[in-house]
Amino acid sequence: MLTQTSPTIELKTVSIGYLAAEFIKSANTQSYPLQVHSRFQHAMNLKRSDGYLLTLLSANHYANLADAIRLNLPASWDWREKAIDTEKVGMKNEALHGAGWSISGNGALCWQPDRTTAHAHESLESGAQHYYAILLHALALFCAAHRIRSELSLFPNAHSGKKQPELSLSVNATMLNQQIAQLIGFGRGLTPDGDDYLLGYIAALWRWRQTPKVAEHFTLLCRGIADQLFRTNDISAHYLKRAVQGHFSEPICELNQALATKKNDVEVNSAALAVMQFGASSGADCLAGFLHGLRALKATQ
Repeated sequence: MLTQTSPTIELKTVSIGYLAAEFIKSANTQSYPLQVHSRFQHAMNLKRSDGYLLTLLSANHYANLADAIRLNLPASWDWREKAIDTEKVGMKNEALHGAGWSISGNGALCWQPDRTTAHAHESLESGAQHYYAILLHALALFCAAHRIRSELSLFPNAHSGKKQPELSLSVNATMLNQQIAQLIGFGRGLTPDGDDYLLGYIAALWRWRQTPKVAEHFTLLCRGIADQLFRTNDISAHYLKRAVQGHFSEPICELNQALATKKNDVEVNSAALAVMQFGASSGADCLAGFLHGLRALKATQ
C-alpha cells in the first residue's frame, strides 16, 4: 500500500538580514548543519554546531534583524506545531528544507542599516541630547499605557523599590563588572530585563565608542559582558554578542539614525515607539537602557 505524504510548503521570503545573507551564501561552500533550537508561534531559532543562531520570523509581527529571515507565513502558521525541538534542517542551493516546509532566499530583499552617519570620532556635542526629554516622555507614556512590568526601575531616581541599574563611564573595570553582573540575566522574559537594558545602553554608546572619553569604557563594557554571558540564556547571549559588534535590530538602527540625522520630534518619537513594540517589556527595557547611555554621555561633557 502506498503512503501518501503531505506536500512541502514553500514559504515566501520577505527580507533577509545582512548577516543571515552572508551565512546562507557561505553555506554553498561549507557544511553548516542546523537544528531547531527554540520554537514560538511567530518565530523559530535554528542553531549551528558552533552556537550561531539563524532566526525565522513572521514579517507581520517582527522587524528586521541582522541574523534573521522574515517570512510571509500563512495566517494559521504556528512554528510550535510545524517543527520539533532538535529537528534537523537541511540547506542546499541557498534554501532551507525542514519537515514539510522550505525557504528560498533567491531574489529576496537584503536588509542592511544605513551606517553613513556612524563617524568614528563624532563629537559628543550631539543633537541626541536634545531628544532626551522626548524619548523619556515616550517611555513614560508607553509604560503607563501598556502597564509594563519590568523587574528594573526604568527611570532615573525613581523610588519604585525595584533594581536601579548602575552603569557609569567613570568607574574602573572591577566596579563595571559588578554593575554588569547585577544586570545580565536579571529579570523575566525570553530576553531578561537586564539584558535588554544593557543592549540599549550599548546601542546609545556605539556611535561614540572610539572617542577619547568613551573608548576605554566601551572596551571594558564589551569585555565584561563577554565574560558574563554564561549568566543568561542562548538567545539573549546571541543578541548581546551582536550588540557589542554593532549589530542591532532595525528599530534600534532607525532610532540611532533619527538622532544622528536630527529628524524632527515626531519622527524621533515614532522611532522610539517602534523600539518599544518588541516583546512584553523588552522594548521598554531597551529604550530605558538607551536613555541611560545618553545620560552617561552627557556626564562626560
